[in-house]
Amino acid sequence: MAIFKSSRIYLVAITILFLCSFSGKDVPEYKNLDVKKYNALVNDKQLVLVDFYAPWCKPCLLMSPHIDKIAQMYKGRVKVIRINVDENKAISQLLNIKYLPTVFLYKNKQAVWNYTGFLEQYPLTVYINKHLD
Repeated sequence: MAIFKSSRIYLVAITILFLCSFSGKDVPEYKNLDVKKYNALVNDKQLVLVDFYAPWCKPCLLMSPHIDKIAQMYKGRVKVIRINVDENKAISQLLNIKYLPTVFLYKNKQAVWNYTGFLEQYPLTVYINKHLD
């Protein structure tokens, strides 16, 4: 039984490392954002999807490949941004982000949708498609 448990732990560790290796390839990350810089990022005519995460957050790590796929699928139509809450505490506090992962969707400089918790690619595409012109 001990061999089975250790092999399962090994498999989970490999899976997490695999998922982490794809994190952030197509999605820019920002550090030390203040209100002015954050507003400049989300004040865009196209849709903006903002993913608030932390590197220690397991659901965030599992959601990261889905965010990357969204960035690839909607390239040129949706701007996707990833923000580490540990490196951007001021913005996290201002937006009252208490739980991770949290995503915001902005359209015409206004937040039109937000969600806290793990989401896979399909539900994200549903909400994005709902707000695409």
